Amino acid sequence: MKMTQDHRTALGDILRWRRDVRHFRSDPIDSSVLQRLRQHMDRAPSVGNARPWRVVQVESALARTRIIEVFER
Repeated sequence: MKMTQDHRTALGDILRWRRDVRHFRSDPIDSSVLQRLRQHMDRAPSVGNARPWRVVQVESALARTRIIEVFER
């Protein structure tokens, strides 16, 4: 596939905003979606292949509240 200017622009946008993204959803995420995200993360660039990202799957309302409090601090 040939890299177009649209691809370069989109990649630049992704690299600019991807740092330290913390987004909380209140609705359940299908396990197939999580699997696809993990596959993309495995191919994502990282310095020295360090893969510094973490995905936290939270399965209770209490745990979700506590995690959000930690992130907000």
